[in-house]
Amino acid sequence: MLFAARPLFLRTTLLLCSALALPACAGKTPPAATTYAQLEAAIGGARCQQDSDCRTVAVGARACGGPAAYLPWSQREGDAARITALSEQHQRQARAAVSASGMASICSLVSDPGARCEAQRCVLRKAGGAQESVY
Repeated sequence: MLFAARPLFLRTTLLLCSALALPACAGKTPPAATTYAQLEAAIGGARCQQDSDCRTVAVGARACGGPAAYLPWSQREGDAARITALSEQHQRQARAAVSASGMASICSLVSDPGARCEAQRCVLRKAGGAQESVY
């Protein structure tokens, strides 16, 4: 798996569904999970040749505002318009899920860590940017 955030995202989604019994989770995949999977597919392998090929995109939403995390992507193989649109759609869906659940957070800002090219793949500059829950 390319992005470490995905297992945590899926666990968080499952916890929200089971613990809060959200109506949106009843027997189907939450819209934000579907959009996140589409975003991962649009990002693809995030292949790069140099740091300038790499970008980041915000995902998820925190209860107090702002994104929950960032994912690296490559402008060499990614469609910037599609990735941006999916990111914005995912953030809207995540904000709606957070609002519906009444979830609270510590209200800390998750800053954009930036991305760099490592072993011909775009990765986050700072560790932890994609490790947090995207909800």
